[in-house]
Amino acid sequence: YLNIILFDLDLQAFCRKYSNDFFEISCHDKFRIYSIVKKLNKKCNIKGVLCYSSSPEALITASYISNKLNLPTFSKKSVEICYDKNLFYKALSSVINLPKRIKPSEKSIKFPCIIKKKDGIGSKGTRKIDTKSFFDLELKKIQSKINKKDFFVEEFIEGNLFHIDGIVQDNNIEIINAVKKNVTYINQIPLTSGYESYFDLFKSKIFSDISKQINNGVKVININNHFFGVDLIISPDFNTFKILEIGYLLDAKMDRFLFHS
Repeated sequence: YLNIILFDLDLQAFCRKYSNDFFEISCHDKFRIYSIVKKLNKKCNIKGVLCYSSSPEALITASYISNKLNLPTFSKKSVEICYDKNLFYKALSSVINLPKRIKPSEKSIKFPCIIKKKDGIGSKGTRKIDTKSFFDLELKKIQSKINKKDFFVEEFIEGNLFHIDGIVQDNNIEIINAVKKNVTYINQIPLTSGYESYFDLFKSKIFSDISKQINNGVKVININNHFFGVDLIISPDFNTFKILEIGYLLDAKMDRFLFHS
């Protein structure tokens, strides 16, 4: 039997009805949470810390407290790599198939191309650019608002968008789900309009290579003791692919996996 201690600023938090103790504290406030957890641990013998949020600050709190209590966890550095696309590219560009980055000053840029924010989550800060005139306009707009290093340009990849889910426990990686994403462009922003289960991906010839690259990527990032997700684009003939992102799985997916587990 487990007692659950919940930290959340939301008094109506869904998980509250399952918790034995509730503290109205932001899950970003790692020092305050740890001061409470340290006292509770003397009488509770805490066995694990679960981060039920996709916020990088919340993930870092979970990592911090777990390390303090010598519990299985992931590293702060791995969270930073997943949420900073420049760090992600630097760590993984020689390990897995990533879209090619393009210097904005290049005169021979092929269109369409993609502009992304380095700290964008999902489609946030991502736009598809179809023409040189639109590219120049967007570039001027971005550079007037944010630092040049806060965004980058990469090649546009033709193909179908897939998402693969997995879990890592004590550095053992298991892939557990695959879906095909339907994408709709609204104001040149790619938004997910639906999912189709796609377990046939596991039977395809290309999956062995995909699996190897996911394993390599997860190990380099050092995701551990958590669910993870991978976005990738596979060519229409299923002969080639490019990985877009590897990261900690978002809360909505965690809800479903935890429910089934």
